[in-house]
Amino acid sequence: MKYNVGYFGNNESLKNKLIEYCSNNKSDVFNYMDINSMDSDLIDATSFNAIVFDTNLHQNENSNNIIINIIKSNPDIDVMPIISKGDNLSFDELTELENESALMKKHGINTIPYVIDTDREANIFMNTVFSTLSDKTIRNIEQIKNYKLGAKENMITALKKVVITLELKDPYTKDHSRRVANYSKQVAKKLGLDENTIKDIENSGWLHDIGKLAINDSVLMKPSRLTDKEFVHMKSHAAISGVLLNNIFDDGEFELVKDYSRHHHERFDGKGYPDGISGEDIPLGARILCLADSFDAMTTQRSYNRPKKLEDAIKDLQTNSGSQFDPNVANAFIELLRQEPTMLKETLGITVDEDGYIEVEHGPKIEKEKLNNKPSQLKTQQENYKF
Repeated sequence: MKYNVGYFGNNESLKNKLIEYCSNNKSDVFNYMDINSMDSDLIDATSFNAIVFDTNLHQNENSNNIIINIIKSNPDIDVMPIISKGDNLSFDELTELENESALMKKHGINTIPYVIDTDREANIFMNTVFSTLSDKTIRNIEQIKNYKLGAKENMITALKKVVITLELKDPYTKDHSRRVANYSKQVAKKLGLDENTIKDIENSGWLHDIGKLAINDSVLMKPSRLTDKEFVHMKSHAAISGVLLNNIFDDGEFELVKDYSRHHHERFDGKGYPDGISGEDIPLGARILCLADSFDAMTTQRSYNRPKKLEDAIKDLQTNSGSQFDPNVANAFIELLRQEPTMLKETLGITVDEDGYIEVEHGPKIEKEKLNNKPSQLKTQQENYKF
């Protein structure tokens, strides 16, 4: 969000200073907009937060109408009229100045015009008016940003609760998204990503499966093999996650969370879904989610899946590095998994039991009595990892 400053006039020196000020000194706050180059029929008055204009333009009826329409259509706009006259005003020029001020007041413009002709006067204008405006603008923008961010974060929190409720349907997936979020966050940290990206990846870990709200319970909780038709239906949850989040956050916020969630089942070799993209065309956050999601499916008890021991899971990560997983992401996660037990629990929230299986702080306990099931009763490795 920026503060749009429109300029309408022929004072090239001031125009250049406005451009320089908005693009360099306060580029994160101010945005320069040249009204002179705009089609008068297409000008959106509400797009301006402030307008700087030459008062002598009122002598041109069309120019006068443009300014008046902008100001009347946007009563909250900051109005900064200027007069290019010079340091020494004659009696006639003073009279004209008074007439111009009276004309502006007639249209409800009560701001006294700034006299600008020399560079010194232009600099005074920039330093006094815009420094004051900057302080006010920055405060307002930050307040709005904080309000919007707070509202979005509250929505993220609410959606996390929806996911927790969704996972209660199946005791085998309890806290799956919490674990995926934490694994993903730790990998992102290991890769040295910035704080905002890490937060987006963590939120995506929580929300990546929210599309399963649209999956039939008979498919979602089926304890046996899925049919080909059921498997296609199950795979649709990734794209649905992206669509749901796009509908909820429709103002450009959390774009990365939407993308990561949509693409968390893409494979590095391009054989994933929903879009079949490959390599670095897959957003990095989605590549991280893919690995974290698969690792949790490998190592936790599921109705259809016998859990793997930690060392066997690591071997699978290595085997599928470069095909299913991004090699850099896989290597970073394996380094985390090779930590000594205390750090392993502190960072990833897992411990390894005496038999080599992973015990997680949250989620289902391993049912070791079921580990002797015949492989034919279970889904294939490829199907397991795609959930």
